[in-house]
Amino acid sequence: MSTFGIPNVAPALEAQLIGQMADVEALLLSHTRSEYPFVDETAHHLVAAGGKRLRPLLTLLTAQYGDPTRDGIIAAAVACEITHLATLYHDDVMDDAPLRRGVESANMRWGNTLQFLLVISCSLNPLIYWQILVQQRFAYKHEHLSA
Repeated sequence: MSTFGIPNVAPALEAQLIGQMADVEALLLSHTRSEYPFVDETAHHLVAAGGKRLRPLLTLLTAQYGDPTRDGIIAAAVACEITHLATLYHDDVMDDAPLRRGVESANMRWGNTLQFLLVISCSLNPLIYWQILVQQRFAYKHEHLSA
């Protein structure tokens, strides 16, 4: 069984995925950091709690059907995880959950008003990523069609 729980995965693919998931984690952490301590603490709360990171892994696996080293793959994986985090924050508000991923939920710690702002923030961040990815794809196509 591989590191990711995928049976019979090729060692080369597993090594590539381990490296890419480390890149995903680094980018995810960097995008939940702030120079303002309170913003840093609240934005980083669920990221630090961990998780399976299944959505980024599925994004990286799907990229194997194309060019898995192409620019934007890691950013797309991070956008998927940030979108998922937004749904977790939203779920905590809706069901008034006391815990999330084994830590105190953000709404229990800081209240639903801040929780709502975190949902909006997490929802907008992936939209920015997708806009960048679309622009990169357009530039890539333009570059190769005009050559």
